[in-house]
Amino acid sequence: AKSVKAYYKSQEVNEKLFALVRSEDDLTVRCSLEVLTSLYKKFPFWCAKEPESKEDQFTKMYLPQQDNEDMQIMPHIDEILKENLPFIETLFEKLPKGTLEQQYGEIIKPFGATKLQAARFVNNIIAVGNQEYALSLATCLPTLLNFCVEYPWNSMLHNCVESLFQELFKKSSKY
Repeated sequence: AKSVKAYYKSQEVNEKLFALVRSEDDLTVRCSLEVLTSLYKKFPFWCAKEPESKEDQFTKMYLPQQDNEDMQIMPHIDEILKENLPFIETLFEKLPKGTLEQQYGEIIKPFGATKLQAARFVNNIIAVGNQEYALSLATCLPTLLNFCVEYPWNSMLHNCVESLFQELFKKSSKY
C-alpha cells in the first residue's frame, strides 16, 4: 500500500490536479489550486538524488533543503510544473463579473477568489526556491502589483503580494 505522501507526490495525482486547473469552471480551478498549494506545502516535492544514502530519512522527506546537493526535485513533478506554470498567468487575465457595493457605499469590482488563489499558488511556488520556476512565474509579478493599485480595498490580495515580495527579498532567498 502506498503512503499518503507517496500518493500525493505521484505523477497521476499531479497531472489530474493541473488538468482541473485548466477547467472552465472557476470553482474547480480555485479548489484545484488550493489543493496544489496545500499539497506542496505539506509534502515538498524534493527528494534525495540517491535514495540509498545514509542520511536520516526523516530529514530527507520532511525537511528538504534545496541548497543541499543531495536533493533534487522529483523528475515527474519538475516536468509537470515546467509544462503548467506558464498557464497560471492566464488565470489573472479573467475579467471580474459584476460589481459590489462596499460597506462605505462605494461601488467596486470584485477581484475574484480564483485570482486570489492563483496569487497564493504563485507565492507558494516561489517560496520553493527554484529559480527556473520563479522565472516562469516572474511575468505575474507586475500584474499582481498592478492589481494592488487597481483593487485598493482588497487586503487579502495585498497581504499575499506583500508575502510574495518578502519571500523574494528575504536574506536567505535564492533570488
